[in-house]
Amino acid sequence: MDVMSKTYECGNCGASTDLPAEQISTMCAFCESPLVLSPDSIEGPAPELVAPFIISKEMALQKLATHLKQQWLAPDALRRAVSPSRVRAIQVPFFMFDAKARSRYSAEVGINWTETYTDTEMDSEGNVQTVTRTRTHTEWFSREGTHVYEYRKHLVCGSQGIEEKDTNYIEPFDIGKAIPFSPELLAGVISERFTVSKEKAEQICVEELEQSEKQNLSSFLPGDSSRAIRCTTEVTIKNNATILLPIYVASYKHDGKTIHLLVNGQSAQVGGDVPRSKTKIALLIAWIIIFVLSSCCCVGVMT
Repeated sequence: MDVMSKTYECGNCGASTDLPAEQISTMCAFCESPLVLSPDSIEGPAPELVAPFIISKEMALQKLATHLKQQWLAPDALRRAVSPSRVRAIQVPFFMFDAKARSRYSAEVGINWTETYTDTEMDSEGNVQTVTRTRTHTEWFSREGTHVYEYRKHLVCGSQGIEEKDTNYIEPFDIGKAIPFSPELLAGVISERFTVSKEKAEQICVEELEQSEKQNLSSFLPGDSSRAIRCTTEVTIKNNATILLPIYVASYKHDGKTIHLLVNGQSAQVGGDVPRSKTKIALLIAWIIIFVLSSCCCVGVMT
């Protein structure tokens, strides 16, 4: 048995099943009965809530296929990864944080005003005529102050196997559909345990909320526009909870690195990095060169 897995006995057929250390549920390899660990057997934080899948695997596959049609330089290995046998439905662990951000800022606020002026122009018949036009000017004013905002249920991925930036692409999730955790809810579904510590998740939460504050300040500031926004932010985490969220995952190897395409199991939002195939890029460049040379030759023959 792999040192990174544990052996559990199936309650239905009695067979021993190896469960990877990062998972808390799977299917028995012999009778396909669900195998779910009890909360007491889960290492690390135990999930408090579970949000069920809403969209089917077939819809997730359709969304992935549509997404990849727009990425025609994507490697062929990625397209092969988007197949029924290789796309997995996983309940992925997340931390949820409630926090308060207090910011002190300085910025330049732009106020627009419109000037009306007259000009002369020549019409289609050659006659000179006077026309009235308007143009917009912006005056800039310095402003500084404070901003306080309450963030609710900010999500941080609790799995080391999936990058935080990739899960950000497919948020938000409908947390209102989550229900209290019970092992029976994971029957037949792959579920992961938390492999990111609470302390690390809090650090990520603070960093993300600091970035969110800069964006929120842009909409908070008065005027028609703003620029040169500078702020210092203090984030205070008030409480946290743990939740399993439904994600369809397609994994593939690219340049020695495992990359994931993700589909939100509620909204069908697709996210994840799509690299470009070096071979396809080289072929595209070669095609462009051939096309340009052919065009030049044709021009030369015509002249």
